[in-house]
Amino acid sequence: MTTALGIDLYTYVCDNKESDDIFKSFFLASVPELDGPTDIALAEVMYRAAAKYYIKYIFEGYSFNSEGVLLLQASYVDGRYIRDIHSKFGKLKMKTFPNMSFYKFLYWAIIRRIQRVRPFWYLPFEESNRKNI
Repeated sequence: MTTALGIDLYTYVCDNKESDDIFKSFFLASVPELDGPTDIALAEVMYRAAAKYYIKYIFEGYSFNSEGVLLLQASYVDGRYIRDIHSKFGKLKMKTFPNMSFYKFLYWAIIRRIQRVRPFWYLPFEESNRKNI
């Protein structure tokens, strides 16, 4: 795909032991947001790449209508939450994990003016169109 588009692949690699320690801490904490660290890390890496290459728009294929299971008020994860869970249950220092605090999100959105475009938020969702895999 990158060859066809004529672009370079951008990757970010965390220390595996550190990542394992973060995910283990979420298991030990018995919280439902096990995917929280992954979601935050992916968002932070996207913002870093966008800033590095002066990209102002991030096109996202996420749809709360089809993927969300909780009300937005019932589930909130940010970098502070991840840091807090990890500080209580983790053993290693968080050095390479791309954690994004609320203030870092504000930096990306307000100072760097990187905008997320989510077209699927505006399309109607019909349960009958969902494909079972």
